[in-house]
Amino acid sequence: SLSRRYKYGMRPKKYFRTKIMPEMKETFGILGFTYQHAYQLFKAFIEIDFDNSGEITVKEFHGFLGLKASRFSERIFGILDLDESGALTFNEFVIGIWNFCTYDAMLITKFAFDIFDIDDLGKLQLAECEALIRMVYDEADADPDLMKKIDADKDGEITIDEFAALIRRQPQILQPAFDMQRALRSKCFGMKYWELATEKRKEYFAGYDSLANSSWESIQKILLIREKEREDQAKREQEEFVAEAHERMTEHKNKKTEQFTEQQQRREKTLARIRAKELQEEKDEREHWEMFAECKANMVADCDFSRLGWKIDERQIMWDLVDKLKEMHE
Repeated sequence: SLSRRYKYGMRPKKYFRTKIMPEMKETFGILGFTYQHAYQLFKAFIEIDFDNSGEITVKEFHGFLGLKASRFSERIFGILDLDESGALTFNEFVIGIWNFCTYDAMLITKFAFDIFDIDDLGKLQLAECEALIRMVYDEADADPDLMKKIDADKDGEITIDEFAALIRRQPQILQPAFDMQRALRSKCFGMKYWELATEKRKEYFAGYDSLANSSWESIQKILLIREKEREDQAKREQEEFVAEAHERMTEHKNKKTEQFTEQQQRREKTLARIRAKELQEEKDEREHWEMFAECKANMVADCDFSRLGWKIDERQIMWDLVDKLKEMHE
């Protein structure tokens, strides 16, 4: 129930929005899951994870599918359990569901073959192939007639190409694997959704899905490439930010320099006007002192009675000069 509390005491919707999405948004995008699809998978996961452990066990996984556990289904669970903890995290659950549900016949063939091709030689001994069939059918013995069909050239081994060609002709050989995929598809979004997703996978993973690579390796490569792309994008954005910041700082510095230069020019003009004014005042003062000295000399000089009026005028000029000189120094 979505009214329950999940991890950290959060409601499932809030936990998904604040915890799951920031961590797995890139993965959801790569796998083609919308926000709503991702949330539906999360709801399915927490319905299985009834104890809020953040993991689901192999028993819970089979209960979710409504299938009886078999060695093959347990093997599928084990391959999805990347850290071999015996339980699936939500990240493993999401990638595993997408991975298995978007398998076409060729990739299911490769998946089954890889279970026993441990040394990656691309071929199985007949005994290994027999063990594979027994696991798929969960039987103690493999059908002898089926084994004869598998080892058609009777050389005691079968390559991945031979096995794939056989499954194309007789897909019922891996029918339990196809049945398990159908159960998963029906539980999550339905058959039509996954048929379209499988076609998209063929387009998107064309360079990675092949008989030479496991599909899980393909996803890891895609995730690593996308992570590198994201890091490169972040690096480019950081470089652009630094360049833009540097450009803004340079513009700001140039503007400040320009403003400072204009202020200096205005200051120099003002100082020039002040100096010019001071020079004129100094010249006027000097001329006044010269005139004062001349008037003073005239005052002490001898003169006859006829020049008495002139001397009185000189004395008045001298006192006027004294007043002006006082004004200059106030």
